Amino acid sequence: MPFIRANSRYLLVFLALLIYMCRNENSKSSISMNDSNTAYEISKMITVPPEKLFAVFLNSNDLRKILGVSSITVDARPGGQAIAKYQNGDSNLDFTLTFKEIIPNKKLRWIVHFDQSPGKEIMTTLTFEKIKDGTNIIVRQENFTTPQERDENKKTWEETLIKLDALTNWK
Repeated sequence: MPFIRANSRYLLVFLALLIYMCRNENSKSSISMNDSNTAYEISKMITVPPEKLFAVFLNSNDLRKILGVSSITVDARPGGQAIAKYQNGDSNLDFTLTFKEIIPNKKLRWIVHFDQSPGKEIMTTLTFEKIKDGTNIIVRQENFTTPQERDENKKTWEETLIKLDALTNWK
């Protein structure tokens, strides 16, 4: 079952993201050939230091804003969890992130479990690379069942990175 159902709102978001990414040369997307059906990697250069971006992913108020969830609690330590409530129309998409690795200001790695698919695990790695003008954030997700599932999730993360850029440059 796809994590996000396609509808006209998502089509509009996708088109807006496509236009934005075509205009923004600092956004990249790549998928290696050996896992192209089950994984993706995207990156975005954001003009704030890694410490600022890293902190957003440990702060429940900031996460709520960039992920679009109604609530989230965060216990940021290896083995700790972030538990989120997310409603998309009639669909319950509540999920839990279980932190596997935390290297301050450099890397976060977690596993996502959606309540509607408890046996399914999506592995997520965020890497924060310090660069001259800020940070290059790399998002890698893997273990998708279908290319459609992967692509729908990728669109959501592209939107999340745009929100992250806006939030951190506004603060």
